[in-house]
Amino acid sequence: SYVYQGAVKGVSERFINEINGGDDLLLPNKTIFMDVDPVIGMQRVQNRGNMNRFDMESFKFHNEVRKAFYKAMVHDRERFLLVNANVSPDEVYWQVRKEVLELLCEYDYLDYELLCGSDYLDYDVWKSTKGV
Repeated sequence: SYVYQGAVKGVSERFINEINGGDDLLLPNKTIFMDVDPVIGMQRVQNRGNMNRFDMESFKFHNEVRKAFYKAMVHDRERFLLVNANVSPDEVYWQVRKEVLELLCEYDYLDYELLCGSDYLDYDVWKSTKGV
């Protein structure tokens, strides 16, 4: 809400706070910011087809969204996980997968020794098994 409605569409932060519960606002432990150059992102959308209303917005809009996420990240760095989404979709998947599994281990939702300390998280190991 803060990025799309606030920073980009101009809705006041106060109003967004009110509709999100005011002082009782719950924030996620982590926000995954998959940063992609809008040109690359729009190419992927066109290849995928089935565009939604955000996909149909202008490059200016997508650049503003990107800037707003960076601004939000500066103010709350610990909560954000920055993922370079300019790489191949497989590499993005593995970056996110690794980070999410490590977070689940950190919060004791998964057994670290069984899963998180293994090559199961390693993209390069997976690539080598696939001959990529």
